[in-house]
Amino acid sequence: MQMCPNLPSAVRAMPIALDPAFPIHAPYIERLHYSRQHQADHLHYHHSWEIGVCLQGSGIFFIGSRVYHYTAGDVSVIAPEVVHIAQSDPEQISGWKFLDIDLAGMLSGMPEECAELAGCTYTGVLRPEEHPLIAPLVMLILEELRYARPHSQALIRLKVAELALHLDRLKNHRGSLPALPDTLDEISPAVLYIVNHYQENLTLAQLAAMCSKSVSSFRRSFSQAMHTTPFEYLYHVRIKAAINLLQTTRLPVSDIASRVGYQSLSSFNRHFLRIAGTSPLNYRRQRESGLDSAEAALLQSPEAQGYSPAECILSASGQQSFP
Repeated sequence: MQMCPNLPSAVRAMPIALDPAFPIHAPYIERLHYSRQHQADHLHYHHSWEIGVCLQGSGIFFIGSRVYHYTAGDVSVIAPEVVHIAQSDPEQISGWKFLDIDLAGMLSGMPEECAELAGCTYTGVLRPEEHPLIAPLVMLILEELRYARPHSQALIRLKVAELALHLDRLKNHRGSLPALPDTLDEISPAVLYIVNHYQENLTLAQLAAMCSKSVSSFRRSFSQAMHTTPFEYLYHVRIKAAINLLQTTRLPVSDIASRVGYQSLSSFNRHFLRIAGTSPLNYRRQRESGLDSAEAALLQSPEAQGYSPAECILSASGQQSFP
């Protein structure tokens, strides 16, 4: 296995230039932005809000300390300064439309109750089964930006306020704080390596070496930044990748387990049940049969939504491989 070079940080700032008079921008207004399938060379963050709608394909979104699987119809909401990256599934390259928004600037001059919504802090991936109003609202804003019809700016400001209101109502469902650049810097080479190599047999000692840390120091720094342990983070990445393969392919469960990095089918089934709230076979059956109640129950599970567990048990051996 190739070792990732020692890096001071794998996190980059990507500032977005916005017009102060009307601080909203759609960077791919005439086409889709296709999420990468090749290996990422950095994680990144913006100083403004990034809100995206997935219009085709599927993949994994790494947002701060959380890991989400996404598919067409989902909406990503990323607050300023939150580190993130999206990667398409190999079989399902994903296409997105994005909005970059200075929320405070867009709500400036509106009634006080609206202006206060600029303090919203929600970050995550919203699914149409649970939040059917969000994607159409984002698409309406994109349409008004594209065609610039009479009074478009006034309508866009109103719709941005409506979007902020919906997001503000979700603030109590946010879970642990996402990772920010200053907390993620020293362990970012290992996080990026997991993003690119989660299918491989990784060890704590290898990941710690990428960050020029001892195993104990790396374990402590990772837990502080990501609100979970390296083991649990890797498990979540693998299971979210498996969920997408269950949704988008007819591969046998044993093949899916192998593809996402499990050498043991029993370990895969155990982790899937704990993280997704059901077995892989039941998950596939529920998706195929359209059992709304089962789907809703699954989506409401905190771990299934991408949240990291607060407490995890980690092996004391720095050389132990992830199963």
